[in-house]
Amino acid sequence: MSYSLLTILSFIFLISISYFFYLRGSKNRKGSDARVEKDGGSAIFSKSLMNYGVWLLKPFAHFLVLLKLTPNHITFISMFLAIVAAFPIAQGNFLLGGILFSVSSLFDALDGMMCRELGTCSEAGSILDSTADRVGELFLYFGLVFFFRDNIAGMLGTFSTILGAVLVSYISAKGEIFKMKNLPRGIMRRGERALYINLGLILSPLLAYHFENSFSYSNVMILILWTVGILANYSSLRRFYWLYQTLKNRK
Repeated sequence: MSYSLLTILSFIFLISISYFFYLRGSKNRKGSDARVEKDGGSAIFSKSLMNYGVWLLKPFAHFLVLLKLTPNHITFISMFLAIVAAFPIAQGNFLLGGILFSVSSLFDALDGMMCRELGTCSEAGSILDSTADRVGELFLYFGLVFFFRDNIAGMLGTFSTILGAVLVSYISAKGEIFKMKNLPRGIMRRGERALYINLGLILSPLLAYHFENSFSYSNVMILILWTVGILANYSSLRRFYWLYQTLKNRK
């Protein structure tokens, strides 16, 4: 068994064990996390999985608080790591870029947990966090665009993902402006996009290594980009139609 395959299996094993302990202790914990309850689940991330993620990351949030770091510090670290990740991705080093972007995504989740723990959440902090998220995500796509500059399928897949990401976020923001509480959650929100892109970046070179005669790692990434792009655009059109009809009827 190769080292890379052993690493993947070990990671899956650790996640399974931690989820077992989470379920085992769930009866002794109070209900759903307040943020999870407010945000709601989605077609892919159920509230149970989101609560598991909060449970898993809380010790790290406590540790960062003990280090006297602020949520804004973590936000800037998250954005910086996402920007740095774009450079190895642009050069074709998907594994390193995926690891950096995965760490960036973890820090992105931790800043919100820290502000709730410290009681320092604010509208200004929310704007900073959202802006940093968009900057980091767009730099990731810039890296992919540069890598696929001579590959039309890869370029179109990346542009499709960018379009879907922008529209999903934009229509969601419009829904909040018009105080639409029942806007369909849909799929391919930022967390879900980050999950699939991260998995694609990390697993595509490993899969290509084991099946080198079947496909290259760039082909794996193209498939993931097209999947994310199509689903994100479908989700944005569904949200747009619901929001348009609801506002039209309300008027």
